[in-house]
Amino acid sequence: MNPNDYSKRSLRTRKGLPKREMRNGDYQCGWYVRQGNHDGTESDKAQPGYELDTTVMIDTKNGAFPFPLITGVSFHRPAEISETAITTVEQHAAFTDKRGLVVVDRAFNGLDTHQFQEPVRRMRFETVYDYKYTDLGPQGSVPGKPIIIVDGVPYVNRMPESYVMISLWHA
Repeated sequence: MNPNDYSKRSLRTRKGLPKREMRNGDYQCGWYVRQGNHDGTESDKAQPGYELDTTVMIDTKNGAFPFPLITGVSFHRPAEISETAITTVEQHAAFTDKRGLVVVDRAFNGLDTHQFQEPVRRMRFETVYDYKYTDLGPQGSVPGKPIIIVDGVPYVNRMPESYVMISLWHA
């Protein structure tokens, strides 16, 4: 594309621009848009930037912390969470020997297990995921084993139906 062509189009128009053309001083950032493609071509509302992930330690037993303590930070381009997802939990694990729950939003649900779920469990943390309604309840079984997967967690297949369905029914 000829650089002179930029003067002919609105700065708000992104169709046809190269994927990394940000019209921004930081050429390494990505396009942030709440829904849709993160290459910046589908929405006039897309903004150049980064996403920030933090690991925060909170006292759920006594409520003694006057504020949450941030123990890990990482930045990544929008939609590129898989490259940095585990780093904040690793930073937290290096900060303290205490282990508890790792509570994450839906962005972490879709990661390959070796990128997040397995390393978190190896560090002796338990996980809590935010699932969509369609992902709740029974999700499958392990072939040849008496194991079912319910809400992303393996259980022995002897659970009563009401236990298997409770989260789906509640939702």
